[in-house]
Amino acid sequence: FNRRGHTPNQPLKSPRWNLFGDVDDLEQIYWYIKDILSGDRTTPIFLYGISSGTAATVSALSKWDKRRRQNPLSKVPAFVASAHIVPGYGISRALKKERFLWPYNEILVPGIQHTFVRQNEELLRSH
Repeated sequence: FNRRGHTPNQPLKSPRWNLFGDVDDLEQIYWYIKDILSGDRTTPIFLYGISSGTAATVSALSKWDKRRRQNPLSKVPAFVASAHIVPGYGISRALKKERFLWPYNEILVPGIQHTFVRQNEELLRSH
């Protein structure tokens, strides 16, 4: 799936995005696949995250497991298995100025500013 705000020329509809994926968006996708595409609620679904995308998958599993334990009757995504390949979600540590050296800041920051901030400036300023 295309993460919120990551699709070219598709501005945000709400002032929310996450560079590495959003757990609530992932849950909406899960229910769309489970309820609409599969046609069979018993169809097994696997969860797969790679690199920085593992941040969303690991966070989602933790959130949904907590919800399941607090309310066993609640509607919670369930997977047959999950795989998290080359986890890269220690972003606050990885992006420290002394670790995230030239040319990465100079290449990535302007792209992020354009894609998420400038392209959505009107929406972001309205909140």
